[in-house]
Amino acid sequence: MNWPKADTVSIFRKQQNSFLIKRITCVAVWISSLFFTGASAQNKVEIFADVQGNDTLSRLVTAFTDQLKKAVTADFVVKPLSQYNGKGIYLGNTTVSNQRVKPSSKLLQSGPEAFSGEANSNTVQLLGNSNMAIGHGIFTYLDFIGFRFYFANQDWHIIPAKPNLFQKWSIVSRPAFDHRRIWYGYGTNSTIADNDYNFWFLANRQGGSVNAYFGHAYEEIISRNREIFLQHPEWFYPKAPQGTIPPGEGLKFDMTREDLVQFLIQDFEKRILASLKNKTTDYKMLSLAPSDGLGTCNTPACQQLGTITDRVYYLVNRVAKALQKKYPSTYIGCLAYGEYSPPPTKKVEPNVFVGVTTAFNASILSVEKLVEEWRKKGAFVGIYDYFSWYAWDFDIPGQSLASKTTDLVKSIKKYHDKGVRAYEAESSIGWMSKGLGYYLAAKTMWDIKT
Repeated sequence: MNWPKADTVSIFRKQQNSFLIKRITCVAVWISSLFFTGASAQNKVEIFADVQGNDTLSRLVTAFTDQLKKAVTADFVVKPLSQYNGKGIYLGNTTVSNQRVKPSSKLLQSGPEAFSGEANSNTVQLLGNSNMAIGHGIFTYLDFIGFRFYFANQDWHIIPAKPNLFQKWSIVSRPAFDHRRIWYGYGTNSTIADNDYNFWFLANRQGGSVNAYFGHAYEEIISRNREIFLQHPEWFYPKAPQGTIPPGEGLKFDMTREDLVQFLIQDFEKRILASLKNKTTDYKMLSLAPSDGLGTCNTPACQQLGTITDRVYYLVNRVAKALQKKYPSTYIGCLAYGEYSPPPTKKVEPNVFVGVTTAFNASILSVEKLVEEWRKKGAFVGIYDYFSWYAWDFDIPGQSLASKTTDLVKSIKKYHDKGVRAYEAESSIGWMSKGLGYYLAAKTMWDIKT
């Protein structure tokens, strides 16, 4: 039988074209999945948040979308909560009425920094008990889908490939410590480095509802009221020459001067009122810790107040007691440091915060014992730690506490077990030798079981 001769060239071309079409189709599907996973076929993601008139939330939403855009090619459209219909990303504050998503009772009972996250194939619902809590929820969600912000520089950020924005997720979370701050003791002298640090601080859920400030404060108080202090040389110990302010660490107060006590009460009240008026968080804690260095008032009248710690905290207690009824949300902060490391012989007021330093301890007690004894005196006790001090470690690997990550994490957990709920850590900008320690510390400060 004579079979017709095949047009092999035509057949080959048809097969080749078919093959190319299939290949192009596969590539197109792959590219589509690469860019649009979790962002829907129409390449748009709606974010529901009431940012109008809420600068803090607006900045958080901008930071959120800036990160998502690095991983997903999509149009992110911000809409008010009232338009939410069960799809998209919902960011709600539980303290605001008329929420479209009802918060759980567990969330509502978990404090101002707590947040919840519920997600499925259609939506992500993030609820926070404050704007700060919403921010914590945002960065926890980014962590869940693969983002990492290890060090304070974009070179150390992980941007996930093809993250699925909408997947099953359920969480209610609150911090182990109500105050968490890792900061540069020597600063940076760089706007870029400051911005990098500020983002890392936000992304790793640093900060806290307490807004603790309890460092050396006499200099700052005097600088704001210089003309008044120039008129009162008797407020200093030792008494200053007329018309002068003692230099540096010589700035010590004579706390037995009643007019000084009353002036400080008035000054602190003015600062609280200014903070409330300007809607800042400064009112939450104001420091009355002495200037750095040795020395405390030692006149016969001051000696009558008791030990060195008794003298320092006599002034703290007077101001705290005068303000506590009118401003119950305000703490007066101070240190347990140097000569005034040991607790006083008397109770402290319930609105007094004490930061126990892990160095410069002039007492015979261990830091752990100091924490216990100060808590017995009624103080809200925090830790002031030294993750890195350049004058000690010179950024040499292995020399700082932050370089010893196992010891660092154990230390944070140890103080948490002692009842400490505020953790302050003086550090330095040496990220190469200390960055892993900073990252793990931040994680542990939020979740002690990390």
